[in-house]
Amino acid sequence: MSTQKCCTQNGPVYLFSNEHVAKFANSFSDRRILSVCSSGDHAFSAYLAGAKFVDVFDINLMQKSVMELKKTMIQNVSYEDFLDFFFDYKNFFNPQIIKPIKNKLSESATEFLSLYEKYGSFLFTCDYPKVHECNKDFITYLKTPSDYYALRDKLPENISFLHTDLEFLPNICQRKYDLVYLSNIFDYVYRNETIRNAYQLFYFFVLNRLAKNALGPDGGDIYFRYLWNADGLDVLGNYCEYARYCENLDRQQFKVKEIDSMFNDVPGKPDLILFMRHQNYR
Repeated sequence: MSTQKCCTQNGPVYLFSNEHVAKFANSFSDRRILSVCSSGDHAFSAYLAGAKFVDVFDINLMQKSVMELKKTMIQNVSYEDFLDFFFDYKNFFNPQIIKPIKNKLSESATEFLSLYEKYGSFLFTCDYPKVHECNKDFITYLKTPSDYYALRDKLPENISFLHTDLEFLPNICQRKYDLVYLSNIFDYVYRNETIRNAYQLFYFFVLNRLAKNALGPDGGDIYFRYLWNADGLDVLGNYCEYARYCENLDRQQFKVKEIDSMFNDVPGKPDLILFMRHQNYR
């Protein structure tokens, strides 16, 4: 997520993740997942990695349309046509690629294509397809044709979507999960607070409530902030200080996962995922 506007009900959409999903997708294996919807890439990567099931949520209803469009294409068009449709300037959103499967698209995916015809690239958070032309290797199911077709075999008929903001999410969770993935939504709540106050508010109003209402009887993990190496290391000290405070609270452990960076021009500095591990003592 790159702008505050994209975190609204009618903001522009992500077509693909800007996180290095391929480097942490194994965390989804054999787990029950609740993830931000965004482009759908986290859900797709989770299923490819062997997740038991994935539910998604988003405040931006158009992200559901993006996910459904991509899901239908993965299930019905070739790897090459999928890449041409989303990554090739000459074929970007080419109606001839989508025409043979148009009757299989959901109503919201069809409406999204109509909006693209009307508004073009204004629908998107950045300049697609140019900005992601070199990033296909960061998305697990696009690395090779075999990954793409393996995902096709693993996708369910439907992926449950919850239309909600983050603070209301704990109130409507209908299932229990082993891992909750929030991407970097943290960066767009409590924006006027100091970083220390933001962490504290985020813990009490989001993380603690999610741990109680969304995680299963054995506890689990909440991945709540993705930091790119170019902008993350300056806030890590504040996080570590706050984590030590929070670890004095019952049943919480705060950790940092390091993964290879998305940015090749900053060698030796990993991307970071901040997460909370919650354990229920019985």
